[in-house]
Amino acid sequence: MIAVIDTSSRMLSCLLAEQDGTVHAVSQRLARGQAALADLLGLLAGIERSLDDVTTVAACTGPGSFTGIRVGLATAYGMQRAAAGSRRDLVVVGFTQLAARAWQLEPGTSAEVSCDAQRRERYRQQWMRPADGGPPVPLDAISTIPRPAGHPEDPPLDPAWLASAAIAAAAAGPAGEGAMLPVATYVRAPDATPSRPAAPAPRGPT
Repeated sequence: MIAVIDTSSRMLSCLLAEQDGTVHAVSQRLARGQAALADLLGLLAGIERSLDDVTTVAACTGPGSFTGIRVGLATAYGMQRAAAGSRRDLVVVGFTQLAARAWQLEPGTSAEVSCDAQRRERYRQQWMRPADGGPPVPLDAISTIPRPAGHPEDPPLDPAWLASAAIAAAAAGPAGEGAMLPVATYVRAPDATPSRPAAPAPRGPT
């Protein structure tokens, strides 16, 4: 079973993807101090399963909210570390938010996919969906474009897109061809800047 975590936007989405294609999902506004693990545990309890049934954790690496991305990745790596303490292997893989959104493309088509970047901008990337219906392929690098005036807020990612992106990342493996290293996908520098040390006070006459 694959556990999926997406905290790259204003929404917290958690999914469980079973081998038979069944997807269990929950999505809600991401609040300060909210824990993705609690939602995953709730989903597992609802189907009478446990963390021991999870073999892979797939986390959305961004681009998106700097804090949100770190929350999702920290949860994934925390789960992996806990599993290691129980002598159980747990694979962690990553996928980008734009890779998930590219699953909306019809097979044999290509298009620009975008998501909110704040600062009156959007992240964009060109993607192509193979004619055989396989995983979407990026055609260029992620960049930013101006956000059109009056552009509506992005809806939550469709659970089917998240599940498909996670399954593709898991199939590629953490070191396989086309796999995303599970690290944050930052396109630009964070808004916050490190504080500078205070200048030494001038010395008086001695």
